[in-house]
Amino acid sequence: MKTTNLPALQAAVFDMDGTLLDSMQMWANAPGVLLGRYGVHPPEGFIRRLIPLSARQCAVLMVEEYHLPVTPEQLAEQTAEYTRRQYAEHLQLKPGAKELVERFAARGVPMALASASSIRDVQAAMTRLGLWDKFRAVLTCDEYGSKQGPAIYRAAAEQLGAATARTAVFEDSLQALRTAHDAGFLTVMVDDEASREDWPRMEALADVRLHRLTDWPL
Repeated sequence: MKTTNLPALQAAVFDMDGTLLDSMQMWANAPGVLLGRYGVHPPEGFIRRLIPLSARQCAVLMVEEYHLPVTPEQLAEQTAEYTRRQYAEHLQLKPGAKELVERFAARGVPMALASASSIRDVQAAMTRLGLWDKFRAVLTCDEYGSKQGPAIYRAAAEQLGAATARTAVFEDSLQALRTAHDAGFLTVMVDDEASREDWPRMEALADVRLHRLTDWPL
């Protein structure tokens, strides 16, 4: 675990997929499943290009790059049908996620979710897993744009009434962590196997690195 001296937190913003929810393997499989229906087999590592994008941006990229005989809207709906049941019925929290969120809640630290997944899927998973009511705000990339830009984090901090420099952003992907870092947030790197190749670069951007969510030091 890497950590630097942090100021007293005013708020925490959590990514969901790969940070709180053990869902990246499902997403790693999804492009192959969807593209396979059209006889397309994406190269290894294709999912890495999709991680920071919204659902619509992913659909546009796949339709345009592989010249699929469907619209981005149709492909996005097919993807939604594939993932809907996973969020509603199967995906589980990463070890320590529930304990960490409840720890912040007990300390009175306001929290937000900032996710690239749809609000429907976020609510389905977090409600089933008992965390939905712990978050004061829930924001998605469908509303605020991808995590290639900081709008979603800035909106979360504003809704939580917190200063950027005293808001911790928990993320498991390089692009999202870099965006939060460059925007002046406190950055918390959460290890996930899907981003293993990026761990050295992520650690360089992180104020705190958590190998496990149970490692949170404060």
